[in-house]
Amino acid sequence: MRVIQKNNNYIKKHRKFPILGTTPEQRLQLEIDSLLLLQKQYKCTCGKNAKHFPELKAVNFNKITITNQGLSLNLIKDKIEIYEPIKQFECIHENLKRCKIKYLDPKWTNICINESGDISLIDFEIVVINNEPISLELKELDKKYTYSEIRNKLYKIFLKRT
Repeated sequence: MRVIQKNNNYIKKHRKFPILGTTPEQRLQLEIDSLLLLQKQYKCTCGKNAKHFPELKAVNFNKITITNQGLSLNLIKDKIEIYEPIKQFECIHENLKRCKIKYLDPKWTNICINESGDISLIDFEIVVINNEPISLELKELDKKYTYSEIRNKLYKIFLKRT
């Protein structure tokens, strides 16, 4: 199993770039909180028994280690056979909704596919957890989208890129 680390260098690099009124430390904490919720409550409903989200392997101060979910859509060059993508996106949607995580960063670089054709969602830094946005900017973005609209947007991005 390959892992990815986000650490102090990541935070230093992104310190200059506040995103939606949040600091890099807050965004890292949102990612940690989201992944922990998903790990506790995850149920695969698409029939693949796949992991559609990164698994949090370790948290040490400002460093996290997560599983690699495959390649982002922007990096995929070859055709990959994908088992019932609609069911996989429904599974992702159901798990986010069950965990009360509103994912507000739907873009093609945050959708991954592994060699088995499993679709995953990554980068949980721009989310609202339990209907409690941590900044005014996130609150405004949260008001714009329902869970279903975000699912549909992710699926449209996926269809454009595959």
